[in-house]
Amino acid sequence: MQMMKGLEAKFQCSGVCKNALFWFTQPINTAPAKGCQDSIVKEIGNGYTVPGAIVIISSFLVLIIFVFQYCIWCEKPEDDKWNN
Repeated sequence: MQMMKGLEAKFQCSGVCKNALFWFTQPINTAPAKGCQDSIVKEIGNGYTVPGAIVIISSFLVLIIFVFQYCIWCEKPEDDKWNN
């Protein structure tokens, strides 16, 4: 609720993906004209491109490491040489 209060005051929007029928925190004598998604994207801009790329690359690296260690543990063990 607190987040929507700040968004409604700053961008004059309501709802995230599409505009809501009523305001969340303002009087309902007028209807909101737009959703907040476009305003949020314009405000943030391209600030999350580098961290996003780092997360994607890291996830692929972790997946490769998982497959590699899984293959190591799935090897068939050698026969017991001492027959114990």
